[in-house]
Amino acid sequence: MRPFIPDQDIGYFETFLESIGIREGGILTDSFGRIKRSMSNTSASAVRSYDSWSLRSESESFNRMITDITHDIEALARDEEEEEEEEDNYL
Repeated sequence: MRPFIPDQDIGYFETFLESIGIREGGILTDSFGRIKRSMSNTSASAVRSYDSWSLRSESESFNRMITDITHDIEALARDEEEEEEEEDNYL
């Protein structure tokens, strides 16, 4: 996503990624900075059956955050387009 983030906003973006556990390079970490590794199919199935609600909840929370961010970015783009149209009307 870095090519789509303006230079003046990259610091905010990287801080956000770190706050949700994603380090530089897109590496997902836990709260202690340890890299989260993928599980084998067997252990992943065991976790899903034991803790499926928790995983679904975290996934839904993350998806909701991404959706909110997307909506905010789209709203900013619309605001900018409206400002440009208003400027064109004055010329």
